[in-house]
Amino acid sequence: MARSARQAASGLVETLEDRRVLTPINVAVIGNGFGGQLEGGFNQIVSQLNNSTRFDFNATLINASQADTLAELQAYDAVVIGDEGSGLVDFATFAPALRSFVEAGGGVVGVGWLIYGAGN
Repeated sequence: MARSARQAASGLVETLEDRRVLTPINVAVIGNGFGGQLEGGFNQIVSQLNNSTRFDFNATLINASQADTLAELQAYDAVVIGDEGSGLVDFATFAPALRSFVEAGGGVVGVGWLIYGAGN
């Protein structure tokens, strides 16, 4: 529903675009744990999220062993998982905890070669 000029002038109606998140959105980006060039894409995701001017993200790069329990994942609002095409991400280590995290209301975003990596 479009707001009228009177509503806009009164400031009584706030558009979705005008809303701001008051607390940081904590995001875990699960990398492959090998560092260096093999971790480059995951580091770029963390940088892009943390450099957002629209939302207040607090993104952190972690490895599979730092995401293998529900308690560890509950420190985050969302988890980014993916693969850069190497098949080096150890999905089996964190998959059970990630499932519990999602069932408890946590968010997951899949990127890159996720399906390829999960199949290895």
